[in-house]
Amino acid sequence: MTIKIRGTKVSVSMLFAATVTLLLIYDKSGGAKLGLCAAAFHEFGHLACLTICMEATSAGIAPREISFGLYGVRLTRGPDVSVSYLWEAAIAFAGPAANLLLMSALLAVGAFLGADRMLLPVRINAALAAFNLLPVKPLDGGQILYNLLCSRLNEPAARKITNIAAVCGLAAMTVFGAAALYFSGYNYTVLVVTVYLVVYVVLEER
Repeated sequence: MTIKIRGTKVSVSMLFAATVTLLLIYDKSGGAKLGLCAAAFHEFGHLACLTICMEATSAGIAPREISFGLYGVRLTRGPDVSVSYLWEAAIAFAGPAANLLLMSALLAVGAFLGADRMLLPVRINAALAAFNLLPVKPLDGGQILYNLLCSRLNEPAARKITNIAAVCGLAAMTVFGAAALYFSGYNYTVLVVTVYLVVYVVLEER
């Protein structure tokens, strides 16, 4: 499904819609709803920083496309929109920063209403921020690392270092996930996330 909002194309894949629907139907703990809210706040952080960047650089151009797919939400700018590497790093960091900001607000509210009530949303926002800060391009952490390196080095060198960081990060996650599965006998979450990231990277590098 695709619609246009003020010149920006918004597309939602059927697989994304089906996945969200199934999560909402079969989720009994409320974690899926909280996760979707955290993800929405995360993307709002990216969009807010992008808007500030466009205003600060006098570009004033809305994103060309916002697409919702199985591998997350992607903001695509037009080919005529170019910003500095530091702005690119800031835009990438804005998503995890939004989750950390929301987590801090929830902790403050929890101090008055009771920490137990805020434990699940705090954990979800912390996990989402930590996951996206992994140095695996095209996750936010990989984008941050790549653009910060590009501000100091040439692009081939920055890409090489970023790829090495991604391989090291995925290898460490594989070892940790295998250990978690071995000692728990059932906890395969980290391994599933690692496979997800490997597929994500392979598809993005095509």
